[in-house]
Amino acid sequence: MDRRTLLKGFAGAGTLAATGRLSAPALAQGAAARTLRFVPQANLANFDPIWGTQYVVRNASAMVWDTLYGMDDKLEPQRQMAEGEEVSADGLTWTFRLRPGLKFHDGEPVLARDVAASLERWTARDQMGLLIRAI
Repeated sequence: MDRRTLLKGFAGAGTLAATGRLSAPALAQGAAARTLRFVPQANLANFDPIWGTQYVVRNASAMVWDTLYGMDDKLEPQRQMAEGEEVSADGLTWTFRLRPGLKFHDGEPVLARDVAASLERWTARDQMGLLIRAI
């Protein structure tokens, strides 16, 4: 037995002795559990995925901020802030409709100009944004 296995055994026994039950993953806690805790693998020094390259920043910010589209469990895009979209006949102009009721943390409504400013900021820095901007 290695040291890590031994320590895991002691931790499990300590939890059992202290609480009378074994610790369980969040999925096993049922619907009553309402708090999600995020423990990053590295120091979360900033919270801006546009100006940082660290995965820890990208992962944390993806759990906090909405985007126009997100990915589902099959990595297929799904509407998140977007309620719908229209594409011009030539395919060069896309018009997005925002879901009603979107708000910032301070209660102010999210407006189209806010989304446009965020997209402008992203396409000026991110490699995928630069590629899309060039197209």
